[in-house]
Amino acid sequence: MDAAPEAPLSLLPCGAPPQFSTALPAAGSGAAAVTVSSLATAAFDTGYYLFATDSAGDVHGFSMSFDAGQLAPGIINVPVLSGATGPVAAVATPDGPLAAIEYGRPDPAGTRLIPLDAQLASRGATQMDAAWYSIDSAIAGTPDGALAFLGVQDSGAVAAKRVSSGGADLGASHLVIDASEKASLATVTAARSGYLVTWATNSPQINQVRAEIIDPQMSVSTPPTTINPNAMFDGADPRAAYAASADRFLFAWWIKTSTSDELWVSLRDGQLVEQHAIRLTTTGTQPRVVAGNDDFLVAWKDTSGNTTSGIAAARVRFDGTTSSLVVSGNGGKALAWDLATRAGQPALIWIESATMLNAWFDPLCN
Repeated sequence: MDAAPEAPLSLLPCGAPPQFSTALPAAGSGAAAVTVSSLATAAFDTGYYLFATDSAGDVHGFSMSFDAGQLAPGIINVPVLSGATGPVAAVATPDGPLAAIEYGRPDPAGTRLIPLDAQLASRGATQMDAAWYSIDSAIAGTPDGALAFLGVQDSGAVAAKRVSSGGADLGASHLVIDASEKASLATVTAARSGYLVTWATNSPQINQVRAEIIDPQMSVSTPPTTINPNAMFDGADPRAAYAASADRFLFAWWIKTSTSDELWVSLRDGQLVEQHAIRLTTTGTQPRVVAGNDDFLVAWKDTSGNTTSGIAAARVRFDGTTSSLVVSGNGGKALAWDLATRAGQPALIWIESATMLNAWFDPLCN
């Protein structure tokens, strides 16, 4: 007999996003206050992993899981690493999360890959990748479990390699961005037939947003493409996501003009051919983007001063139409935030600086 269909995964509720204490002391709490400088998230079938880095370089781990349809706290404030020199990247694997964290203070010496189990305890040896420098979106996984790890080399070139769920190399690394590009903020995300690599190139006059597609063996299959051609201002902090349901990419970046902080997105097909270019706001920096089943979610730092959280967001549909979203908490500002997609539902996850440092999980429904 045919097996009964599996029940759909629980989703975050609309209108009443859950929040949880991080057990990190806020200012005025009677303990030494903590400033969270970055947040990395990784979604898995039944919940989310969070990795928060504080101003001392200590990385704190958390997990939240669904229980009877409700998101509930699991592991809270587990020490993961001391001495981090930059933001954390994380990806969920069937064996548990794999975190990528730069090491060596005060100057980074490389990136370590730390395999953790579901309880955020070590499940294997840490892999030390010397002279391999990464940022918050340096590791990506495909639905079949393959992982790609991206890093800048001492030469200025950017390399990619396949790694196991434990962080071990699965073959040699491949140069995917030439040193002549002078790439900064190189990121990687899963795509239809491999991975998308995005970066900002420091060209002689204007910094351009660039992207290419690499295949599962880390060879370039779609050559470098300029995402903001004819730009008059430097493109900064580029991020991208791929929606398999529509075979569409969305790129986001911002530019500093003489009067505003313009945040732009470019909706492109599976071959990186542009379909729509959209200016979302004139008061936005540091964008992040993820894909859901029905659209893309974009969030950014709001520079207008008109949002209590300090974050603004929008949905970008596959036809190029957009809708603005409101991010609200308990009246505090966001210390750090990230986006994650789980069961086809994108969500904003952020840590609020209020009486307590709470983590919010908001699907930002239309």
